[in-house]
Amino acid sequence: MSGPIYVLRIEEAGGVRPWVAQVAGLSLKFGIRRAFVSPSKDWRHARRNMSGRLRGVVSVFALREGWVVEVCRPDRKGRELRYFARVTPTGLDEISAEEAMVWAAEQDELTRTSAR
Repeated sequence: MSGPIYVLRIEEAGGVRPWVAQVAGLSLKFGIRRAFVSPSKDWRHARRNMSGRLRGVVSVFALREGWVVEVCRPDRKGRELRYFARVTPTGLDEISAEEAMVWAAEQDELTRTSAR
């Protein structure tokens, strides 16, 4: 599926390395089959704080409109926050894990139907 690109920028914080994965279908082992999106890194505002930790590194993900993705990013306290979302031209619309599973099952069905 192709469509307009939405750029998602996530700053690394608290030791959490952000990642984004496109939901690609169902998996017996993991429940949802994922295709991880490779980020580019924006180092323009990177700096070291007084304790020597690197701050300000931003992971930049190019996402297509219509994709359903799983996002892992740091929350305000630097802990891992994971959620599912649908990509729109203006951003991400968060959806439930159940909605993501239904979408994944539909993708598997579309794949099986088109393979016939």
